Amino acid sequence: MLLRAFHQLGLAHLAVPYYEKALTLPAPKDYAAREHFDLKKEAAYNLSLIYKASGAPHLALQITRQYCVV
Repeated sequence: MLLRAFHQLGLAHLAVPYYEKALTLPAPKDYAAREHFDLKKEAAYNLSLIYKASGAPHLALQITRQYCVV
């Protein structure tokens, strides 16, 4: 995933807008497709890592609570 590559290379300013866009995409209607193609949890987790690293733990917590609930 290109976004993860940006993140790993320290180019968070390029990854953040795409992670945020991934969170706004609608989930697939088919349950089986949702299992494989809904990347909101992964995007939210990676975005929270970027927020923590940049000194914004409150934003990381907000994203985690909103999208990574088990």
